[in-house]
Amino acid sequence: MTGSWLIVKWLGLAVLALYLVLLTVVFWRFRGKLEGLRGSSFWPMWVGLFVGIDGPWLYENVAFNRACFVVASAVYVCGIALLVRGLRQPGNTGLFKKESDEGCVQSLKLS
Repeated sequence: MTGSWLIVKWLGLAVLALYLVLLTVVFWRFRGKLEGLRGSSFWPMWVGLFVGIDGPWLYENVAFNRACFVVASAVYVCGIALLVRGLRQPGNTGLFKKESDEGCVQSLKLS
């Protein structure tokens, strides 16, 4: 594990660390309104973990393991872009569900 792969590995780990720090900042900043966060804030984490852990575990091939690591890092970069875009919008509207999306159950007016 020397040469260019070592550089790619450290870049991937730095991307993962940045994504986790940014996700922690979002959780800390909106800790009272976590139920209103969009699922797009969490999906990159779950997809990246699945690709990065389960793919190599299933196939146990060095080349496939490295490919899964690179794909998982790309998913984390997309997650960083989604979180930064949501935080930069006025009122952080990109991170929260719209009012119409919030509740599927509506009260019936019987009168």
